[in-house]
Amino acid sequence: MIRFMKFNYMKPKKILLALSLIVSIASFAQSFTYTPLKPKVGDKVSFTYNKSATPLSQKNNLEFAVFFINFLDNKHSVIDIIPSNKGNIYSGSFIIPANATLIAFSAKEGEVKDDNKKNGYIIAVYDKDGKEIIGANYTLGSIVSNGFGEFYFGTENNVEKGLALIEKDWEANSSSRSKMMGQYYNLLNRVKKKDAEPIILKSMETMETTGNLTENEYGLISSYYTRFKLTDKSATAQKIMKEKYPNGSWSKNAERATINGIADLDKRMIAIDEYIAKNPAKDDMDNAMNSRMYSSLLSTYANNKAEVSIDKLEKYATKTTPENKASIYNNLAWTWAYTKDTMYSQSEQLSSWTVKWAKQQLDAPTIVKPDLMSDKMWYDSRKSTYAMYTDTYANALFKLRDYSSSLKYAEIGGEINKWGKPDYNDRYAQAAEKLLSNEKIIEKLSPMIAENTAGKITKDVLKNTLVKQTGSTAEADKKMTALAEAGNMKAKTELAKKIMNEEAVDFNLKNMQGNNVRLADLKGKVVVIDFWATWCGPCKVSFPGMQKTIDKYKNRSDVAFVFIDTWENQDTQEKRTKEVTEFIASNKYTFNVLYDEKDEDGEYKVVKKYKVDGIPTKFIIGKDGKVKFKSVGGDANADKLMTELSEMIEMAGN
Repeated sequence: MIRFMKFNYMKPKKILLALSLIVSIASFAQSFTYTPLKPKVGDKVSFTYNKSATPLSQKNNLEFAVFFINFLDNKHSVIDIIPSNKGNIYSGSFIIPANATLIAFSAKEGEVKDDNKKNGYIIAVYDKDGKEIIGANYTLGSIVSNGFGEFYFGTENNVEKGLALIEKDWEANSSSRSKMMGQYYNLLNRVKKKDAEPIILKSMETMETTGNLTENEYGLISSYYTRFKLTDKSATAQKIMKEKYPNGSWSKNAERATINGIADLDKRMIAIDEYIAKNPAKDDMDNAMNSRMYSSLLSTYANNKAEVSIDKLEKYATKTTPENKASIYNNLAWTWAYTKDTMYSQSEQLSSWTVKWAKQQLDAPTIVKPDLMSDKMWYDSRKSTYAMYTDTYANALFKLRDYSSSLKYAEIGGEINKWGKPDYNDRYAQAAEKLLSNEKIIEKLSPMIAENTAGKITKDVLKNTLVKQTGSTAEADKKMTALAEAGNMKAKTELAKKIMNEEAVDFNLKNMQGNNVRLADLKGKVVVIDFWATWCGPCKVSFPGMQKTIDKYKNRSDVAFVFIDTWENQDTQEKRTKEVTEFIASNKYTFNVLYDEKDEDGEYKVVKKYKVDGIPTKFIIGKDGKVKFKSVGGDANADKLMTELSEMIEMAGN
């Protein structure tokens, strides 16, 4: 859910230059080998992968893919690999396509990835002289600093390392600096904030003196002047840009913004039509921006507080892309089914369309495959979307008491997800209770408890069914407990594999009551740290589950919870305090909220020290003062969140 020192600017020292890609090759020699060692575009690369000492050692249905990445030109591709294997050894080959600057090998089964101890399996592409191709270090620097590598390959996000790698290409390839400038200066400003300002400003001033700049270059200059609070210089750059490019992108962006602000939606649609007729799309970006205007129109109408007319909704929907229409319709159908008992029929109508569209895309896609997906990834993504839409449809049908159809579509969603998602399983359970025999319900739902994938509805349905079958609540509870113990054992086994043992960074922050809270003073307790912000939607949806967990442990003196408010954007601390306290009070949360503080560079200190890339992020600190678990992302399922967090707390306390 799923962002974001002080030393003199100089050429990287030798130790930083050692971050070159060749070093990473040696770091995975035991589990992954390949030839040639310095592969070029067009070369056939043969590889051998040994899973014995990897997280996949006990897995038997491994999936392999190779990513060809080029952030210099933003040209990427991914292929599936089906290697031959003998025991733990897998062998295969692939050919390096044009434009590739970096190769990343991926091995996984389900959600389990081999991340090579957070280094990934990453190989540079070389030129004919045996040197790393231009853009290889820039691409790797981008991967390890922008969250891309963490998401796709499990590599550790490290902005300092990213900057050092990008600097290597920056210094060696001055002709490519225009392509690297945005990312390079962004990292330079983050890592060496005070030293970066004069370097960046000098570069901007040098660019201005050339007088032959693109619109994007003027925009970059203006943005950096704004960042460094040089408003007059920023305004001058903007003025020159507008004079030189009167019909440029800035003009179109301004016109689109004006159109999107038209309150009368019929008039807005006419304005969009006229704009597109006057400015026909020249590329994919233009098409995307035009579609976004129609999507905004559709969303605005769909989310207004008055009653929504399906006919008018469809009128607006015909203007946007089918995939945007499907996404908006699915969200609206879900909301109506849960919050508007007068809109169940309309919810079913919208959801029916999304399911048909998603099934068509699953079988014969008309939308273009993303560059960063292999054929199998693309199929799995479409299948996941189809499952999500069938889940919504199952819920709408259940509200209309069409239990047979509801069960059918809930089963599709459950099977696609291999019965691994508690929310989806709940949809199946509620329909199953209306139609299936007691024996069949017990047969279908019991494994969900044992596999720890049952939601609250599933548990309630199974217990009620066991009571009917046994005639005894006590006997039903006994059976449920036995199943739950099996599920808990499995969950604990999986959780034990994720346990960390890293020193927690101490902090001393003021809470909402004005009292100082220091982590070191809490040693001897299990401490749950939750980084959040008032603007963070995923943070907020997880808070009911966090409150339930606090309530569960309220009488445990050896467990403490702190919620560190960070990454806020209010103009003053007074405004920040007001927003935070009002939010906490209005929801009646009993959170101990601490205010993260900014350092001299304007960066929030504690979230930076904990290397948090996105919020919400939770850390569970053991009684010994060491980080035991890290959990990223929000969860709207309060019971599931409480159960998972409780397991971490108990394990961290042992």
